[in-house]
Formats: sequence, structure tokens, C-alpha cells
Amino acid sequence: EYYNGEIFPMHLPRRPGDTEDPEISGTHDILVTNIIVEINKQLQGRHCTIFGSEKKVRVGSAAVRADVSVVCREERPVNENQDVIENPTLIVEVMSRSSAGYDRGEKFHSYQGLSQLKEYVVVSNEEHRVQVFERKDNHTWLLRIYQQPTDAVRLTSIHCTLLLKNIYDKTNLSVEPRL
Repeated sequence: EYYNGEIFPMHLPRRPGDTEDPEISGTHDILVTNIIVEINKQLQGRHCTIFGSEKKVRVGSAAVRADVSVVCREERPVNENQDVIENPTLIVEVMSRSSAGYDRGEKFHSYQGLSQLKEYVVVSNEEHRVQVFERKDNHTWLLRIYQQPTDAVRLTSIHCTLLLKNIYDKTNLSVEPRL
């Protein structure tokens, strides 16, 4: 990820001796896919577009990769390649223990400068826990936390609802038995 003129590796290759649980780190991609699929189904026929991390988000002079972003309005690319957007309505980050401080701290602080951003969602890949930060005005954010498998995560900015059990489906945190 490119931030403040520096490049930071976000996904390092697995090596012998790594202490992170491979089942937890493999959960990231499944969570992102589940979220994209669930939101995309609900955006059918609407003027909103969902992107994965292939689309970067412009925050100040930096371009960062959000796991999921949704643009509701005309997408405004900021470069010739059209791989950077500046007007997301919703951003979702799937966090691990190692990225939690950055995702909820400096990265969230950077995202707050995006005037079109209405919601920022942080999804844990270690436990059932989804945090939704909803912008109430330019200086106030309301936090809602969802932790029960039966919870329905409300994304008011895009008028979507995600069931926690669907977000965590096919992961080591799934509430459904695996066959």
C-alpha cells in the first residue's frame, strides 16, 4: 500500500516459522468475497458500484487500497488508468490483529477527510465482530458493533443489510457446520 510517499507490504508471503495462524490469514479473502457478493446482490439495479482492492482510494496525496469500496454517484477516477477513485460512499476493511491499529487509527483518520464517505466498516477476521462507523455530520461518527451470528449489519449509506452469518460463511468462524 502506498501511503505518505512510502510503500508498505500488506500481505507478506507465508514462510516457515511465521507465527500467524494460516487459517486466520486465509480467512481474509473469504470475508472480502462474502461481503462483495452480499452487497452486490442488494445493489442490483441501483446507481452504486462495488469495488475490491483493485481500485485504490485517494486520501489526500496518498492512494490506499480498501478491501471493499462502494461508490454511489458518478465514479470520479483521478488518474488516466482509472484505478484510483476519490468519492466512495462506503469503505470496508477486513482487519487482523496486526492491522487493527492501522485500520481503526491512521487509515480511518485519513478516510474521514473524504467528504463523500458516509460509512466505514471494520470486519474482524479473528472473531465475529463488525464495527460500523456512520458519519452523522463532518465531525461526528456513530459506532455500531455487531457480534452475534444472528445480527443483521445495517449499512444505511447504501441501504443494505448483511447477516453476520453470511459474512463469516465458509470461514473457520462459520456458524454453519462444514460438510
